[in-house]
Amino acid sequence: MVLGPIGPALKSVLTKRGYNLYRPTVFERSILRSTFRDWFGEDIATFARTYAGNREALARVKKWARAEDLASSLWRYGVPEQWDTGQLDIGETGLNEIESEITYTDLIAFICSKINDLRYLEIGVSVGKNFYQICRQFPKGRLVGLDIEMPNPVLQEALGVNLAEHSTGIRQLVDSLSGQKKTVELSTYSSDNITYLRGNQLSNDTWSVLNGQNFNFIFSDGVHSPDALNSEFEFLTSHELIDTSGPFVMYWDDLVNFEMQNAFNQCASRLKEIFSGGWHGLHWIHGTYGSRRLNGLFVNGLANFAS
Repeated sequence: MVLGPIGPALKSVLTKRGYNLYRPTVFERSILRSTFRDWFGEDIATFARTYAGNREALARVKKWARAEDLASSLWRYGVPEQWDTGQLDIGETGLNEIESEITYTDLIAFICSKINDLRYLEIGVSVGKNFYQICRQFPKGRLVGLDIEMPNPVLQEALGVNLAEHSTGIRQLVDSLSGQKKTVELSTYSSDNITYLRGNQLSNDTWSVLNGQNFNFIFSDGVHSPDALNSEFEFLTSHELIDTSGPFVMYWDDLVNFEMQNAFNQCASRLKEIFSGGWHGLHWIHGTYGSRRLNGLFVNGLANFAS
C-alpha cells in the first residue's frame, strides 16, 4: 500500500493487518504501468486461454519440492522456508498452492504467445514452477533454463521428458546457504527443445555454453542484486544472446528497492540504444508463490502492445 504522511498509530494498525507501507521510488512514480491496460486488455481471449492453461498445468503437480531435495541443494532452490511450510501472511501464496490472482507467468506466457519462433531463456529456474508452465504452453519453442542447482527432480517428472546430461568438464566453486564453498560441474541437461544449464550465472564459462544463441524472450530471476543484473546484461551482450532481428522482450522479477530499479532502468536504457527504440515500465504482480512484487519489462517490436 502506497501512502503519503500518516500518523504512527494508523501505520501500526495497518502493518499489523498485513499491509506493506512504503514510499514509492522515483522510478515507480515515473514508469509504473498497468498490466491489464497495457497487455491483457488488448486481447482478452488470449489472456483467458493463457490463464486457464497455466492453472491446468499447475493442477498436475501437488508438491514442488521434496524435503530431501531441498536439504541436499545449495540454496534450497531459492525457496525461503516460510513459502514451503505454510507460515504465510495476508496476500501470500505458498509454494504448492495455485495463485488465483494474475501472475507474472500469465503475463510472460501471454507475451510469448505474440512472438513467432519463440526462443526463451530463463535465468534462475528455482524449483521450476514458472519454467514448467512455459514449457507446457509452448511445446514447439526453444526453451532454456539456467540455474546453479541440479534440475529439480519434481520438474523433470512433471515435464515427462528425459533430460540427458552432458558435462563440460569445468568445475566451479560457488557459495551455498550453509556458508561453505561447494563445487559444481558446469553441465547441460537436454531433451528435444528443452535445455537446463547448471552453472554459476556470475561466471563467464557458464555463458560461453550459450554463446551465439539468439533469444527473443529473456526472463531475469537469478541473483537479485544490482551488480548481478548489470553483469548478467554484460554477459548477454558479449555472448550475443539478444536477438536483434525481430521482436524482443526482457523481463525482470523482484525489483524490490531503488537500487534494483535503477539497475533495471540502466539495462532497459541500454536495450533502447541497441534497438534504437522500445518501451520499458514497472508493474506490481504476483509471482508463482509469495506476495505481489515489483517487476520490470522491456519490449521492442510488438505492435499494438505496451506502446
